[in-house]
Amino acid sequence: MPPRREQLVKHRGRARGDLESDRTDYEKNHETTKQKTAPIITNMTTSGYYVLLAHKKLVLKLCLLGSCMLAASRPLPPFFSINMELSERQETASAFSTFNSAISSLLECELPPCKLVLQSRVFSERCDPKATEKWPLLVTGTPRSGTTYTSAWLTSLGMKLEDDWHHPKLHGTSSWIFAFEDKHNIGPARTGGGKFRHVLHQVRDPLKSITALCTEPLHDKRYLTFLQRHINVTSSYNDWNWKAITTLKFWVDWHQYLNDMKFPTYQIEQVRAEDMFRMAGLESIYNASKADEEKVSKDHNKRSHRSGFSWQDLYSLDPELAAKAWDLAHYFNYSYPDVDFDSLTCLERTPTCREWNIDSANPKCPPGTHPFPKDGKKIELRELPVSAGFQGWVNDGCVEHKNEDGTFVGTNGAQKYLAKA
Repeated sequence: MPPRREQLVKHRGRARGDLESDRTDYEKNHETTKQKTAPIITNMTTSGYYVLLAHKKLVLKLCLLGSCMLAASRPLPPFFSINMELSERQETASAFSTFNSAISSLLECELPPCKLVLQSRVFSERCDPKATEKWPLLVTGTPRSGTTYTSAWLTSLGMKLEDDWHHPKLHGTSSWIFAFEDKHNIGPARTGGGKFRHVLHQVRDPLKSITALCTEPLHDKRYLTFLQRHINVTSSYNDWNWKAITTLKFWVDWHQYLNDMKFPTYQIEQVRAEDMFRMAGLESIYNASKADEEKVSKDHNKRSHRSGFSWQDLYSLDPELAAKAWDLAHYFNYSYPDVDFDSLTCLERTPTCREWNIDSANPKCPPGTHPFPKDGKKIELRELPVSAGFQGWVNDGCVEHKNEDGTFVGTNGAQKYLAKA
């Protein structure tokens, strides 16, 4: 039997690539996690694998690509018994079980509180046993994040999906309006109290999305009242550039709620349709033959709007809100290497939702100053979520699972891929 090693020697082809860099980044930035999941070596002799558990992301990649077995309750594979002494079989079985237990703990997560869940349209037997599950999928985000495009795109590949201005079809809908449960939501679409089995959180480049949000009818009383039932949007800005500031706050608060719900999250610019079908449990209807066809334009449902906001524009609107948007943007894996947020200063002319700026400065953001964070402090970005690394996915989410004994646990949303590996 070859000696154990403390590095990854072999792994399946699709798991190659950036594993070494993942481990390097981990060792630099996640010492605590490293100690918690101290390397557990599993010597899988006959199959030719040596697996090192040292990094959450690395482990998820290996497991989801089929390089390990998740359930510790599964028996030791037969090949371990070939040409092994009894002591060797026992030692290997013990290591295998320990490895599986460690992976199971990594894939578990804390579910959002029921108080939060009941504000949404996701089906949750844990929080509402009497709820009715009607559709497999809800794709949601903010307005101008591409939800209408997603509806058309997935429909072209086999789903029966609607957009946010129509009642859900057989497989559900793609609707920012349905992010929250609301019997009196804006628009004609209704769910009649029905819930969605899977909810996916869609994000788009924040600067583009916030700029496009300027085209929304925020001054419409019904629209504004709907928002105010779910997020803290105020009318107190009426005397000064209300719409631009409200647009920024809308984007931040809406996405923060969806983030708190721990839905699986992806970038619309990068995600693959095939993976979305899988996450919705609809892989059997995915029409791969049409995957390479550009039937739906990227400009689907596009509106004319002002030129794009910059981060300095948003900072000049509201420094604290801009900092929250900056944090979320990086959490969603968008990067702006040419921008040093901690060096941004307020503009002399304040940006608006129109193409021109107001001649006066924001009274809360004097020109040339950096009022937030105060005292020269730097923005502290939250820890990035754990993702298996599939294209476009930035957060695997935390989904509800019911055990045989009737209890509920949270499991990493990427386990859906495990079943297909």
